[in-house]
Amino acid sequence: MRQVLINKQGKLTVADIPAPTVEPGKVLVRTEYSVISPGTEVATIKHHSAGLVSKAISKPELIGKVADQVMKKGAKETVEFLKDNLTRWTALGYSASGTILEVGEGVSKLKAGDKVACIGAEYAYHADIICVPENLAVHVPQEVSFKNAAFAPIAAIAMQATRKCEISIGETAAVIGLGLVGLLACRILSLSGCHVIGIDPSENRRKLAMKMGAIDSVAGNEASKSLIESHTTGLGVDVSVITAASETSEPLILGAELCREGGKLVVVGDVKLDIDRNIMYRKELDLIMSRSTGPGRYDFDYENKGLDYPSQYVRWTEAGNVDSCLKLMANESLDVNPIITTQITVDNIDKAYELLSTQDSTVAVLISYSESSKKSNLSTKLDIKPLKPLDSSVIGAAVIGTGEFSKAITLPVIRASNDFNLIGVANRTGHTAEHAARVFGASYATTNSKTLFKDESVQAIWINTAHNSHASLAIQAINSGKHVFLEKPIALNIKDAQKVLNTSLKSDTQLMLGFNRRFAPASLYASTISKEAQSAKHIIYRVRGDSIPKNHWLNDDEIGGGRLLGEAVHFLDWMTWIIDKEPISVQATQSGSDPNSFSITLSYADGSLGTVVYSMMGSPGMQKESIDILMGNTTLVIDNFEKVKVCKKGKRDKYLKLSGKGHKEQLVSFLKSINTGTRAHPNASDGVRATACAIAALKSIRNGCSEILDPSLWAIKESS
Repeated sequence: MRQVLINKQGKLTVADIPAPTVEPGKVLVRTEYSVISPGTEVATIKHHSAGLVSKAISKPELIGKVADQVMKKGAKETVEFLKDNLTRWTALGYSASGTILEVGEGVSKLKAGDKVACIGAEYAYHADIICVPENLAVHVPQEVSFKNAAFAPIAAIAMQATRKCEISIGETAAVIGLGLVGLLACRILSLSGCHVIGIDPSENRRKLAMKMGAIDSVAGNEASKSLIESHTTGLGVDVSVITAASETSEPLILGAELCREGGKLVVVGDVKLDIDRNIMYRKELDLIMSRSTGPGRYDFDYENKGLDYPSQYVRWTEAGNVDSCLKLMANESLDVNPIITTQITVDNIDKAYELLSTQDSTVAVLISYSESSKKSNLSTKLDIKPLKPLDSSVIGAAVIGTGEFSKAITLPVIRASNDFNLIGVANRTGHTAEHAARVFGASYATTNSKTLFKDESVQAIWINTAHNSHASLAIQAINSGKHVFLEKPIALNIKDAQKVLNTSLKSDTQLMLGFNRRFAPASLYASTISKEAQSAKHIIYRVRGDSIPKNHWLNDDEIGGGRLLGEAVHFLDWMTWIIDKEPISVQATQSGSDPNSFSITLSYADGSLGTVVYSMMGSPGMQKESIDILMGNTTLVIDNFEKVKVCKKGKRDKYLKLSGKGHKEQLVSFLKSINTGTRAHPNASDGVRATACAIAALKSIRNGCSEILDPSLWAIKESS
C-alpha cells in the first residue's frame, strides 16, 4: 500500500509498504481522506530537513553520543548506525476518515462497514490502510461526508480548547494564530455564544476567520489592542486562546495584554511560556494549558488498551470531543468547507507540503485515497529483492520485530554472518518492516508473522517483539518446523512459559533463549575460574537501569512485564549459570520511591548467594553493569563486560580486556545446535527458570518474605 513518510534527511516520499493486519482491540480502516496539519506536520518536515550541523548545534549532546559510539563500536559500525538512523522513516498524519474493513478481537463498539473518523499521530497516518485502536475510531453520522469527517480529529483540538475556556454566552474571546486549529476554534467558540476576534498577520486568514464565525479580525499588536478596546468598551477580552506556533513568547504576552482583569490565557499552540510575572499578577490571570484532543491523549491505557474514563468524572474524552465535532457537522453548525483550500491525491503529496510551507493562502490540504487505493498493492507482504537459491550450508533466517534492539543488535549480527541469509522481516508497522528489510538486505518485508511461518525457505526465526507475544509466537514458529531464537523473557507467566517448554521438547527444532551474556568473553573466563573454585560463591550483580518514558511498553505489566520480569531475568539467569546450581529460594525488596529500583537475592543448595541490585538511581555516566564474584580466596570483577580484574590471595592482581556482550558468540552456538541437532543452551528450561525466579521475586516484594522455588516447574522430562 502507499503511505506518506519522511526520513531524517528530510526526504519526503509516498512509499510502497506492506499493509497492516488487524490487531486485538483495533480496527482496520480503508482510508478515504486524511488532513495535513499545517502546524505539526510542516514543523516535523522542517526539523527533519535541517542539516546535520544545524541539528548538532541545537542538540550538542548528539556529538557526545556519536563520539561514545565510535569509542565503543568503532568507526565502521558507527557509520552503519548513522546511515540506518538517517534513512529511517517517520510516518506523518493524525486525522483521517474511512470505512472499517475488519475488527480485531475484543472490539465491541464498532463493526466492519462502519464509517469512522480516526485520531492519533501513531495510527491515523496518511496511508491507504490504517490500524486504529477502538477508542480512537469514532462512528461518523450518516449525514457527514468522509471529506468533512476527516477534519473532526483536528477540530477536536479546538473543541478541547473551547471547553478549557469555560466561556459564557456574551463573553469575548481573542484567538491568536489563525491556522487550521485557530480557524476551527473561531467557529466552535462562536457556536458557544461568545464574540470572537481573530488575530493573525495574514490577510487571507483573517478573511477566513470572518467566514468561520469571528465578528472581527486584526493583524498586529497595537491595532489589536485598539480593536479589543472598541469591542469590549475598554474591558478587555474574557479569554485569549493562543493557537499560534512561535519560538518566542510574543503571542502569550499579547494574549495577556488583551485580557481583562481576572481573564484567562488558554494555550494550545507551541509557544514559549516566558512571560513577566507582573503581567500575570497585576491582572490576576489564569494560565491554562489545553492538551491536544482532550483527556485520553497520551494515556496508554485509554488509547491502546481501550479503557475508558467514567463519564461522571471525565465528561469529555478525546473520542467524545471528536464525536461532538461530528454531531455539529451533522446539523451543519460546523462547516469546514471554507477552510479546505486544496485537495490532492496521495501521489501529489510533495505539492501539498510545498504549498503549506510557502503560501499562507493554503490553510488545509485534504488528501484523497479512493482512486489511488484501488491501484495500490494492499498486500501485507512487500518484495524488496529476488530471493536467490541458498547454498545448502546457509540457513534462511527471518526476524519478527524490527524495533531498536533488532536494528542495533540482531539484524547487524545476522547480516555479518556468512552462515545465515536474511529472507524476511516482520513488524506490526509496515514502514518499519520495509526500512529494516531494505537496510539489512532481506528479500521481503511483511506485517503478518504467519507469512514467515509458512515460508519454506525460512529455517530459523528470531523473535524480538513485545514480551507478552513471545510465548505465542515461539509456539507457532516451532509448530511450523522453524528453529527459534527467542529474546528474553520466555513469557510473562509460568503457564505460558511451560507451554513453550513442552512444545519445544516435542519438536526436533532448536529453541535458544537470548541470554547472550553467558557467551560474553568475560563471562566465559569467569565461568572457568568459577568451576575451579569448589566452595560456595557470592555474586553481586549491579545494574543501572536505562531511562525510558513512563508510558513505554516495557513498563506495562501486561505487555512488557516491567523491569524485573522483562529485563532482570537476564541477570538472574547469568548468576545461576555461573554458580551452576539450582536456586532454591528468592528474597526481594523494592525502593519505596521508585518501583524500578529493586534488589533480588537467590539462594542455592550449596550455600551460594546471587544478588541483583537494579537501580534507576546514581550517575548515568557510570557503566551500566558491574559484577563481583566472591569465591574462596578469589574475587573476580567484571566491568560492563569490557574488563575483568582477578584478585587471588598471595598473587598479583590480573587485569584483562575482554569486551563484548556475547551476541556474535551466541549466534555461533545457535548455528552449531541447528547443524548438529544437540539441544541448545540456554534453552526453554532456562527461560522458565529465570521467569519463575522473577515471578517469585515479585511475590516476595508483595509479601515481604522469602519465596521457595519449585525446580519441577522447569525440569526437562526426557520421556515427554
